[in-house]
Amino acid sequence: MDGAFFETYAVTEIVKSYHNAGRPADLFYYRDIDRKEIDLLIVEGDKMYPIEIKKSKEPSRPDKNFSVLHQFNMKVQPGIVLCMSDELVPYNRETWYCPISIL
Repeated sequence: MDGAFFETYAVTEIVKSYHNAGRPADLFYYRDIDRKEIDLLIVEGDKMYPIEIKKSKEPSRPDKNFSVLHQFNMKVQPGIVLCMSDELVPYNRETWYCPISIL
């Protein structure tokens, strides 16, 4: 259950930040028929920002489902993995580990 609470905390903080800034938030959860999930998608215009939320410090293969987003006619931006990392560090060319403390 602690992972679910961690996800809820992260999404709630993101929603609050949009609300407090007076900006509309187009936030989505993605899950397809093959059970591929992405915890949070932020859509701004024609850009899509995928976010995975993981409780561990350095989760393995956190971006494994990001590739499914290329089926949409949108520009998929580099992904973020919100986790217990100590600092913002690259996971690969398209994904970054981002500390939850940044929220």
